[in-house]
Amino acid sequence: FNIDPEGDYGIDDFTRTDLDSGGIPLAERETEIIPCPFVQVPLNVMEDRLIGSADLEESVKSGKTVFSPGLLAKAHRGVLYVDDINLLDEETANILLNVVNEGYVNVEREGISLRYPCKPLLIATFNPDEGELRDHLLDRIAVALSADAVQLNIEERVKAVNSVLEFAASGKQGSE
Repeated sequence: FNIDPEGDYGIDDFTRTDLDSGGIPLAERETEIIPCPFVQVPLNVMEDRLIGSADLEESVKSGKTVFSPGLLAKAHRGVLYVDDINLLDEETANILLNVVNEGYVNVEREGISLRYPCKPLLIATFNPDEGELRDHLLDRIAVALSADAVQLNIEERVKAVNSVLEFAASGKQGSE
């Protein structure tokens, strides 16, 4: 699930159980540097595909329940992209909001009960002509840009980025 070797970004339940039972410490495990994951969430995604589910074929072969991670596990410490977020169904949108807000995915289904980290950068697009963005989604978006806005010069872009960074660092919002 793209776990950080330092453990700074959370550890899934499988790794936690292994560590608690005397497994190899994170610092001593074999690591691999991978490209930043870029995961696109399709509009018609089912909950099983999004959060993960039991892999029935592997479960039958092994005789025990085997978990197959979903899109959110693959997006951990990467980019989670949703095109036309305003067209997502309510349930899927709520799952995404909870995961981005909490930083973890809780899976409770088909004899599986586990929790794994998911701390992606969420990038989403929407077209207001195709439907409004629900208020609870809009409240959780840190930066919103309009494609038809007046083009900014380089100084204005730098000022906009610095304003967002200052807001994030201070928790205060200022406007001119």
